[in-house]
Amino acid sequence: MRSDKNILLALTLNTAFCVSEFVVGAWTHSVAILSDAVHDFGDSLALALAWYLQRLSFKSRDAKYSYGYRRFSILGAVVNSALLLAGAGIMMREAVLRMGTDDVPHADGMALFALVGIAVNGYAALKLRSGASLNERTLSLHLFEDVLGWVAVLLVGLTLKFVALPWLDPLLSLVFSAFIVRNAIKNFGEGISIFLQSTPKNMDEAQIRTTVLSVEGVKAVHDLHVWTLDGEYHVASVHVEIDPPKDFHDTRVLTHKIHSALKKMGLQHITVEIEVRDEFYHHSVSGD
Repeated sequence: MRSDKNILLALTLNTAFCVSEFVVGAWTHSVAILSDAVHDFGDSLALALAWYLQRLSFKSRDAKYSYGYRRFSILGAVVNSALLLAGAGIMMREAVLRMGTDDVPHADGMALFALVGIAVNGYAALKLRSGASLNERTLSLHLFEDVLGWVAVLLVGLTLKFVALPWLDPLLSLVFSAFIVRNAIKNFGEGISIFLQSTPKNMDEAQIRTTVLSVEGVKAVHDLHVWTLDGEYHVASVHVEIDPPKDFHDTRVLTHKIHSALKKMGLQHITVEIEVRDEFYHHSVSGD
C-alpha cells in the first residue's frame, strides 16, 4: 500500500476514535479519557498534516516555492503544538477541580473502552510500522505510545471496579496532560527554532568549516550559513577563497570536492561560492 494511503487509514481510524472518546469520556465522567481525547485530537491533526504533506512530497518544486513544500510541515507542527497546549491546560484545570470531589467514573465503561482503544491504536500503529517511509515509522511510534496510555486507563478502570478511589482518574488525567505539555513544548520550540533558521542540532558549524578548509586548494572560508527546511533537509552556503586557478576545469573539480565532502556530513542542498584572491573572479556552484 502506498505510504499516503497507510497514513489516511490511520487518520480515519484515529479521528473516529477521537470523537468516540469525547462521547464516552463525558458518559463515564472520566477526565482521563477526555484528556486522551485531547491527545488523540492532536494526533488526528498530525496525521492529517502528514497525509497531506506525504502527497505533496510527490510534487516537484515550482516557481512559487523554489525549495519545495517541506517547510509547511513545520508550520503544521507549531500550530498543532499550540492547540495541544491549550487543550492540555483545560484538562489539567478540570482534573485539579475533580481532585476534591467524590465523583468516581464509570469503571466498567472505562475498562471496556480502554480495550477498544488498545485495539484501534494498536492496529493503526502496526499498519504504519509496515510502511517504508520515515513518516509512517515515526507516526507508528507515536501510536504505540497511545496503546500504552490505554493500558494505563484499563488498569485504572479495573482498580476502580473494586476499590473506590475518586482521585485515581484525575491523577491519570494529570499524567496524560503533563505528557502532552512536555512533548508539545518540545515540538513548539523545535518548530520556532527552525523558522528562525538556527543551525540544525546534528550539524557542527565549526566542523563544517574545518571540512571545507581541508579540501586541497581552499585557502580561506567565510560567510558560512547552515540551516534546515524541516529538521531533516539541511541547506548550506559557503564562500571559499582560492589561489588563481590554471583553468575553469580546476575550479569545477574543487567545487565538486567541497560538494561531496559536505554531502557526506548530511547536507542535502549546498551552494559554493568561489572567490579568487587578489583577482576579479567569481564562480558559483549549487545543488541538492
